[in-house]
Amino acid sequence: MAPAGDKAAADATLQAAIDKLTGEIDRISPEYDKLIDKINSCLRDASFVSPVGAYLFGRKVQGKVTELGGALKGVGDEVGKYLSASVPVFSLIDRGFGWTDNVLPDLSGAVSVARDIKPNALHAWGGEAGRAYLEKRWGQEKGLQGTTNVVKDTGQWLVDIAALNAKFLVDLTQPVIDLIEAIVEAAIELWSVIGVLEAIDTIAAAVADCLGAVLEILKEATKHMADSVSGLSQAKIIVNNNDVFPGGKWPQAVNR
Repeated sequence: MAPAGDKAAADATLQAAIDKLTGEIDRISPEYDKLIDKINSCLRDASFVSPVGAYLFGRKVQGKVTELGGALKGVGDEVGKYLSASVPVFSLIDRGFGWTDNVLPDLSGAVSVARDIKPNALHAWGGEAGRAYLEKRWGQEKGLQGTTNVVKDTGQWLVDIAALNAKFLVDLTQPVIDLIEAIVEAAIELWSVIGVLEAIDTIAAAVADCLGAVLEILKEATKHMADSVSGLSQAKIIVNNNDVFPGGKWPQAVNR
């Protein structure tokens, strides 16, 4: 069973990752609005020099701005899907740790009971009765210990799942930060209409890079998730494996 501190740490780490990524996603729209204000300011300045030219250029820019806005919204929506998918992990952690906390203490105690040969002077048995007793006792101990190990492994698996989700969200945050920095930098460097289209193209490229990075991170996270699920499948195989029991069956009680 993973210690209670592991559950608290798993909860806190996952929540911190969710909060950080949520905060960065929320920054995209305000920073983009600042860029639009800067573009509009450049267009207003240009209209004093050439109203007709500024109007025609503004129409060209508008289409690109609309397209870029849609792409940025797409980034938020795409990353938001993974945020939503991470929330149920808290329920998984609570349910899982609750189960291990309830099951493991008594189960672990049963192992020591199976090892104890002194009650009813069973350790003094000899002959066929003694051999039959030992066969059943060791079978019980192995079965109980194997089941105990599976419960412990399941608790650790829950910690690993939470850590995997947290790492995925932390990794996912960096491409979003890079995208926001590209928007901020473009707004800072934009001083005239000459740089408007270049700024838009730069951010569009940053959007593509961000989504590409998200895809690569997702591929890696999927691999780790498959490994974790495989680990749980192995635990199920262990708990359902009766080969360690005498005759392939759970042993009879030693007091029969």
